[in-house]
Amino acid sequence: MDALNPLVGFSKALADVVQQASPAVVSIFGRHHFPSSGIHWQSDIVLTAQHSLEREEDIPVRLANGQTPTARVIGRDPGSDLAVLKLEVSSGSAGGQAFSPLPVANLDNLSVGSLAIALARLGEKGVSASVGVVGSLLEGWPTRRGPRIERVIRPDIRLYPGFSGGPLLDPLGHWIGMNTSRLGRRLDFTKSSVKPPVSNRGI
Repeated sequence: MDALNPLVGFSKALADVVQQASPAVVSIFGRHHFPSSGIHWQSDIVLTAQHSLEREEDIPVRLANGQTPTARVIGRDPGSDLAVLKLEVSSGSAGGQAFSPLPVANLDNLSVGSLAIALARLGEKGVSASVGVVGSLLEGWPTRRGPRIERVIRPDIRLYPGFSGGPLLDPLGHWIGMNTSRLGRRLDFTKSSVKPPVSNRGI
């Protein structure tokens, strides 16, 4: 009987998306209070929210396989709250595992009301997920520290401490943007463009 229930199928589909995407979500221990999340973008490159980093090097990053290599900051953009980290791992690997990046979503197919899934990795407890919808699509969002961001998405999703730096996904598990709390006040956003996209929400 359960197999005929559409809600059971929907629930399983969401769980499958989370499981498929989870290897690309990492924990970053760049501040004192609690870890933030990050997106394993290339074999030795991780993207995260720059406001969550209190130092430039020797930053522990917990990968999905449990290994914790260190990383250093190789780029920051305070205007979009984006930081790029380089992992101290062998080229072409992800801490000893084959690396498979998150596919990038086709943002032209995104619309208000589209389902969205936010992921985080909070220390050793595996991934955490939160589900909602795209609340609004905005363009030319003004930042407090730089030029306007080309395209911004506000997800209507409940996010928790440590979700900053984690990915926002579409229902296919493709990457829409990156969660951050520093693009605006009392609002939740996702910045998306030809550059690595950013989603605004979380701590």
